[in-house]
Amino acid sequence: MRDFIVCAALIVGLSAGGSAQNLEQEARRFAQSVDAAVTQRDTASLEGMIGDGFEFVHSTGRVEDRASYIRRAAGGQLASQGNAGEILEDRLSIHHAVAIRTTLTSVKLPTDASGTATQIYTRYVYEKAGARWRWISAQSTVVVKPVKPVG
Repeated sequence: MRDFIVCAALIVGLSAGGSAQNLEQEARRFAQSVDAAVTQRDTASLEGMIGDGFEFVHSTGRVEDRASYIRRAAGGQLASQGNAGEILEDRLSIHHAVAIRTTLTSVKLPTDASGTATQIYTRYVYEKAGARWRWISAQSTVVVKPVKPVG
């Protein structure tokens, strides 16, 4: 009986490890789907992917709600749609059913006449409820002094 319990515990432990890896893969695929929907101005997909209480806190301090973000994405008015920049870092961590993605992007902002690239950290928060992922929050921060990517 003791051997059975030890085997069962090992199987459950291995399954939990595998499911964490699966969650990370699912979250990465979901993040790529969101990125594609934004790029393609796919309103229907964004409606299904972005959670009801969604807020995007921009580096300017402006807080944008779900309806505004989707409307601007559909109209091609997001800064990321006109200037994707170069992603220097893209990290993802899983915390139970929540995925936190952090990107460091180098972009040339249209407001910067010098043409100098600006680095921006963006943190995206995704949540899995049942079998479905939803994008629930994001925040971007301009990096005042350029940094080297982690790793």
